Amino acid sequence: MASTGALDAVIDATKTKYVEEQSRFQTIEQRASVSLTFTGVLLGLFFVYAGERNYGEAAFGHVVYAIVMLTVIFLLIGFAIYFFMKAIISRPYRQIITTPFLKDDYMENNTESHIKKSIIASYNNAIIENKESINQKSISCNRGLYLLGAAFLVFVVYLILEEVIRYGG
Repeated sequence: MASTGALDAVIDATKTKYVEEQSRFQTIEQRASVSLTFTGVLLGLFFVYAGERNYGEAAFGHVVYAIVMLTVIFLLIGFAIYFFMKAIISRPYRQIITTPFLKDDYMENNTESHIKKSIIASYNNAIIENKESINQKSISCNRGLYLLGAAFLVFVVYLILEEVIRYGG
């Protein structure tokens, strides 16, 4: 049988792990929110630049190229927004349920050791259940960042090529 001191140490370690996972959950949402804000800025720049371009006198090949590039950029930004929103959207985060432990009959009918083991199990179950949600949020945020990076890169390449075409051709 485990000593009370050992059980207290396990409770503290489990509680610390739970708090760390909760912090990780919130950090991922914050990272996705900031990334979504940057995506909005990039989308605004994209619309401003695309809106001021006039392809009326451009060669047919240039117009097709511009439409394809703008469509690719728009789709990359759109999918990045989708993944950031997926990371931000609330998912249930399992909280520790302490109500059973606070009832008088539970306290009277169980030993201190049993109560501590139940608390440890409660924290552990919450950590396990929340891990999947945290991992899904992290994957969505990372995909959004990858797509946003690709959109930014394609946008920069497009801007450079447009300037080369404008002044070189």
